[in-house]
Amino acid sequence: MKHYNKRKQIDDLKLLKAVYANNLDMVKKFVGSKEYSIPRVAVKTINGFSAQEGILLPISYLEDQQIIETDMMNPLELACARGFSDITKYFIFDLNLKQKLEFNQEYKSKPIEDLSFVFVPILLKHSGVFEQVLSIPTLWSFEDLRQISVFIKQAKWREGYQIFFKSNSVRIQYKRLPLPQRFKFIRDCLMLPYMI
Repeated sequence: MKHYNKRKQIDDLKLLKAVYANNLDMVKKFVGSKEYSIPRVAVKTINGFSAQEGILLPISYLEDQQIIETDMMNPLELACARGFSDITKYFIFDLNLKQKLEFNQEYKSKPIEDLSFVFVPILLKHSGVFEQVLSIPTLWSFEDLRQISVFIKQAKWREGYQIFFKSNSVRIQYKRLPLPQRFKFIRDCLMLPYMI
């Protein structure tokens, strides 16, 4: 750990730039190798890279555009928001970063629509990233999943619904519910206007 404390902040910036440029090889050099000194537990605390253009989001259901700033995103959230499924997969499955705190340190104080790691992949229809994020059942509550289904419907993303209903997160939440609640869950997620 002493070695990590001595590392230069420039390594943090290089890691963020490597993520922004979708350079998985460089990301692996900075995190998970002995060459550089960024431990996986520090990934959640690294931020500060600001791409001047941010991430442009066309929001079709509002017929508007929105720019998402990148300067407060950590490398994992940045990879998700940019739609880089290989880097996201590396962080989630190889480095085992699977807690909301590791995606966004302010998740408790933000509504789910402000969590770029899930909201942006839905709006930009990044199916690989969306599938990986939903594969982690411990990230999502019943209410989170209901809100995610609302975003999918607003984005008019049919493939997103397929990914959603096939995901481990939805399957596990569904199995935990008593039978009458299961119908309500499906109705709420599909936002059906009638009772089943």
